[in-house]
Amino acid sequence: MPTNQQVGADELPNVEPELAQFQRAIRAHIGRTLMDSPPIEAFRAASRAARLGWSLAGPEVPMVATPDFGLPARHYHPVNAQNALIIYLHGGGWSLLDIDTHDRLMREYALQTGWHVLGLDYPLAPEVRFPQNLLACAAAITRVIQNAEHLGVRPDRIVLAGDSSGANLAMAIALRGLKDGQALAGLVLNYGVYDSDLSRNSYIQHGQIPNSLSTELMAFFWQNYCESMRDRTNTLAAPLRATPDKLAKLPPVHMTIAGQDVLLDENLLMAKKLKAAGVEVSHKTYPTATHGFLEAVGLSPVADLALADTARWIKRL
Repeated sequence: MPTNQQVGADELPNVEPELAQFQRAIRAHIGRTLMDSPPIEAFRAASRAARLGWSLAGPEVPMVATPDFGLPARHYHPVNAQNALIIYLHGGGWSLLDIDTHDRLMREYALQTGWHVLGLDYPLAPEVRFPQNLLACAAAITRVIQNAEHLGVRPDRIVLAGDSSGANLAMAIALRGLKDGQALAGLVLNYGVYDSDLSRNSYIQHGQIPNSLSTELMAFFWQNYCESMRDRTNTLAAPLRATPDKLAKLPPVHMTIAGQDVLLDENLLMAKKLKAAGVEVSHKTYPTATHGFLEAVGLSPVADLALADTARWIKRL
């Protein structure tokens, strides 16, 4: 377990001040709770508790239900919702966080787009590893699409979205393809994990404390998710390695990219590869943003801007 929550070198001069303050508060909460090298259960609990006060205080969405699609789920139904759906997969290095820690973000997507939003929890690593986490998500999403009319949405108006490891899972599910000819209307990918190569320049530039995602922590997450090096090069774990013919089958994609992120380079490379493969790609880099910055929506102007940009893209689909 990395000791990435240590306090010190606590300045982020190139990061939006509101976002830096938000992330300092999360680190401080976790640091007060944990000792160095804590067990994964304690790390999960502390990471979750550090976010809940803000996340669960999100704006009201009139209807919130908890349907059963084989995984824990939360369905947000805004007033006069369109017959369209965003399925959201939370981040957390395949190892942490849940639909509670991302509750505020999903509510904001529902309110700003006017679409239904369905958040899914999935089994976490290292207890459940690649590809079982991915297969569990794919099975649940297949069931969602099969039952789309019961949710009040059309099966051809479903966007799959996620952040960080959730974006990784979303991309992998789209590459793998869904059953029975089911198709997605689009992908929304927020600062996703796309490769297991931790030697790129953005890791060197942004991989140290106090950045919210360090190189050490990303290595820990990969070890949790893919125990073998062979798995870490599988295109369903590292979709940046997918061939152009596979990428060409993807629906339109919108990518939100953080400029102060260890994953910056692989996000830019993914956007370039998607365009080269003929995929309709929209992407925007937010220079003063760090990894995970959308969690600060409602507090951080750059997070608010990025979410509004994505909502406009979704509404144009």
